[in-house]
Amino acid sequence: MKNIAFFLILSISLWSEEMDFFSNKLVVVISQDWQSSRAKLFCLQKKANLWNVVMSWNVLIGRNGLGWGRGIELPVKRQGPEKKEGDGKAPAGLFALRRILYGYNPVAPSNIVWPYKQMTSCHIGVDDPASSYYNQILDKTTIPQPDWNSYEEMKRNDILYQWLLVVEHNTQDIRSGAGSCIFFHLTKNSFSPTAGCTAMKEKELLSMVEWLGEEPKPLLLQLPFPVYNSLRKQLTRENLPLLEEN
Repeated sequence: MKNIAFFLILSISLWSEEMDFFSNKLVVVISQDWQSSRAKLFCLQKKANLWNVVMSWNVLIGRNGLGWGRGIELPVKRQGPEKKEGDGKAPAGLFALRRILYGYNPVAPSNIVWPYKQMTSCHIGVDDPASSYYNQILDKTTIPQPDWNSYEEMKRNDILYQWLLVVEHNTQDIRSGAGSCIFFHLTKNSFSPTAGCTAMKEKELLSMVEWLGEEPKPLLLQLPFPVYNSLRKQLTRENLPLLEEN
């Protein structure tokens, strides 16, 4: 038992050092529990070895709450539902945020330093688990032999994808049926949950991207409050702050 405890402590310590190496900024989304479709987003920044809340706001997540996703491994025994395709859950865990802003406009706002990619009527997100292009955003006109039966239009007839970030859930070693097309996107109102994404107001999403700025490897930590609270002293050498979910 002593050996097991030693290796667990060692692995957590090494993981914390790796986390600190990657990021001085962290986006955290906290829900009340696994079932809640409402959450709060916090932008955390580390200065003088302390994590501080720079800004925060309410967000909407999956209509059926959260389920463990496939991102960066956390030093925790996963207890709770697992994210699956079409389950209406947003992914829980630690994820990279793809450092590209997507949108409908020809160019990004001038205060955004991230690379920008305009979405057109040709762009789709493939959500068919049987497709070899599962969980990819692509230009459908460039694929000579499409093998999907379902997909999302990346340029919609509403504002939801006006500005969009990709959450790197199930994008490495893609597992069929584990969930696809997970985004940060805009919301039409303050009460409609999502199919599995995290939604917020336009000014909030763009403020977050501007704040992340030159951060080379932006990260998202998305968890129910009890899980976050149990992990916040393990994830970095400097404890993450105690955050309120409401």
